[in-house]
Amino acid sequence: MDDVFLGGAAGSNCQLLIQNAAGSFVPSTSNPWMKYKASEVLDVHFFDADGDKDLDIYTASGSNEFPTGSNLYGDHLYLNQGKGVFTDATDRIPKLYFSKSVVRSSDIDLDGDLDLFVGGRLIPGKYGVSERSAILINNKGNFEDKTEAFIPELAKPFECVTDVCWIDLDKDKDEDLVIVGEWSPVRIFINEKSSFKEKSASYKTDSLFGWWNTIQKCDLNGDGNEDLVLGNLGTNIKFKASMVKPFYVYLNDFDQNGTWDTYLASRDPDGTLFPVRGRQCSSEQMPFISEKFSNYDQFAKASLEEILDGKMDGTVQKMATEFHSIILMNNGDGSFTKIELPAEAQISTVQSIAFYDFNQDGVKDILLGGNYYNREVETVRNDASVGQILLNVGGGQYAPLVNPVSGLKLFNDLREMRIIKIKDKSVIIGANNNEKLQAFRIKV
Repeated sequence: MDDVFLGGAAGSNCQLLIQNAAGSFVPSTSNPWMKYKASEVLDVHFFDADGDKDLDIYTASGSNEFPTGSNLYGDHLYLNQGKGVFTDATDRIPKLYFSKSVVRSSDIDLDGDLDLFVGGRLIPGKYGVSERSAILINNKGNFEDKTEAFIPELAKPFECVTDVCWIDLDKDKDEDLVIVGEWSPVRIFINEKSSFKEKSASYKTDSLFGWWNTIQKCDLNGDGNEDLVLGNLGTNIKFKASMVKPFYVYLNDFDQNGTWDTYLASRDPDGTLFPVRGRQCSSEQMPFISEKFSNYDQFAKASLEEILDGKMDGTVQKMATEFHSIILMNNGDGSFTKIELPAEAQISTVQSIAFYDFNQDGVKDILLGGNYYNREVETVRNDASVGQILLNVGGGQYAPLVNPVSGLKLFNDLREMRIIKIKDKSVIIGANNNEKLQAFRIKV
């Protein structure tokens, strides 16, 4: 029977809910995570850490709330003693005091046990600036930071990682690593036994810069190759991005007041960079703008370079070229075919992806969920999704199942979704930001 673990926000305790024979859930009496409730859990991963054939728990800590280097960004490991009892084994993992978003396991060094990728999300107070990530190698149940040995690119500021997927792309019976993030391309690292080599350019994913939230794998066309589905910002928003006309962000303390400023920009048809936000909003963030441009007409005619003239030293620039949620169909020959998901899948940001044969035709369909409420005042929040089922009709084509038929009501600020078994029924569980869990039984 499937149980449920809920990560806690800062100040809230995590919860392990154990399913009983009646299909009800009761809180576990084991509570080793209580002493760490000041941290914010951004991801939870079940895997066998100590080789005893049961599932242990790794929680990755993150958020933007604590100072850089705070011990509240430390992760935690809990070993399964059976019958819902876990013990704290945090002393078996390195002290990684940076804000994280994701943890996933694979046998990275091919020695028969499970190792970990831990993804860095952000630097507190500096939106958009890349953080390091880490490779943790399992040495008889103790984990060592071996990032430099396996993927040295991760040991320095890498990307604002949001999710990863372990997948055997080159058919050599080990798992390769696909990493996505915000303002990030789709980055692919191939396992070459003793180390990993980046092959994003050869897979032609190095130009797919997006606000990627999630990535999941599934063999969608039955050819034996696992494909990738990637959740992105969507296109139902004022921001636009393409290969021809990228969307840019410039990051720095432009007004030198000790806080990080974020400046969004795009190019007009002649290639000149102009700010996305208007004079009023920009001046509230950086008062020197209203002093430099006394009226709206002057500001409207000024390029980004003119507005930030003399203030660009040390500026971090990033871009996005793709806001569609997509499928990367694995051709099995070291290449992908990119397929944009239907328009119905683009109406909001996609935060979570699951697969299930909803119409019982023998092929996996796609379930999408997600919104995002926390937008700044000039940008309408992403709230149009109620959950979307895409029926797999073959040939890379998907038929959206309209909402009155699907019965989904995942209309909250959804962050994560799982399909679990409750007794003998499959149930969609939705975890929402600042809201209750939701559950929908799948009818067959």
